[in-house]
Amino acid sequence: MAGMTDFNLDIAWKALSSQPDSVEWAMIPIMQPGIFTAHAARKFPGDLEALVIDFPGTSISDSRRLPEGGGFEVVRPPMAAPPSPTSAIALVRHPAGTLEIFKVMATDILTLLDRSRSLPAGTLVNRFLERVVAWQLFMQPPRNGPLSIEAQTGLFGELRFLDQLLDRDMPGQLAVDAWDGPMHGAQDFRINGGGVEVKSSTATEGFVAKIQSLEQLDDGEASPLFLVAFRLETSTGGCTLPELVGILRERLDADGSRTMFDRKLLAIGYHDDHAESYDRCLAVTETRIHKVDAGFPRLFRGNLAHSIRRANYEIDIDGLDAHLVEEAALFQGIGLE
Repeated sequence: MAGMTDFNLDIAWKALSSQPDSVEWAMIPIMQPGIFTAHAARKFPGDLEALVIDFPGTSISDSRRLPEGGGFEVVRPPMAAPPSPTSAIALVRHPAGTLEIFKVMATDILTLLDRSRSLPAGTLVNRFLERVVAWQLFMQPPRNGPLSIEAQTGLFGELRFLDQLLDRDMPGQLAVDAWDGPMHGAQDFRINGGGVEVKSSTATEGFVAKIQSLEQLDDGEASPLFLVAFRLETSTGGCTLPELVGILRERLDADGSRTMFDRKLLAIGYHDDHAESYDRCLAVTETRIHKVDAGFPRLFRGNLAHSIRRANYEIDIDGLDAHLVEEAALFQGIGLE
């Protein structure tokens, strides 16, 4: 998304700040028309910053429940045809919401939409709404307790893979942006059109991976698509979750990407206040990389009846000998080698 930054949004919002009393919405287009269009906007009365996304030619049913809560409102803006009034959704900063976080959210959503232009319109709308829900969860008050053992294990694996991306000289800002797991992305990482789903287990026998959606292992969503499985064990030669977070923060400080990294940690439920609870020293003892393509055992929309809307299931990683690839093939596939 060339040139779209928080600064660009600031300029557009400032230009819209003075409007006649009769105006309810004021908008400036900020991205060229295509499968979607985007406007920086203000909603009156209240002079509140907003982002309006329209999907021309796609009717978003009025019966569809729009996401609610979390620092901003999701509403239908009254737009003249064209575009049709049923194809646009506006994100409006709540009066008590923080403008800085709202700007980060708006920029993140625009980036997601821009890199997903090749998807069918219906899929793009679903991805947009899923991202909105993820940001609303992020803006809710923090959960009271530490992450569960299962969530800690999963986060440790995702951070290990993020560390590997940095080892491959991927710029920190791009690596953190690619980390979609905290934002409820279809895969944990989206890189150069490809996807990487990371699974981790501390089980000494068996490796059961929980697949949470029909999109997670769908190579129509991201191609090429890889499943990376980390087997972990407690070891004095490993590191704790807070130690791994500290290593990454130090690496990401250099190019200013630590702030977004910390925000994504918060989105996933990691808080420094709980660091003392995360005292397991973990080390990677085995890494298995599978390419998810034709013949890989999975459920996705393309091999299910249309009436099946959602599903979650489990895969025994230890029982998968086919589709194994070397690390070099993974990084070559996502454009890092």
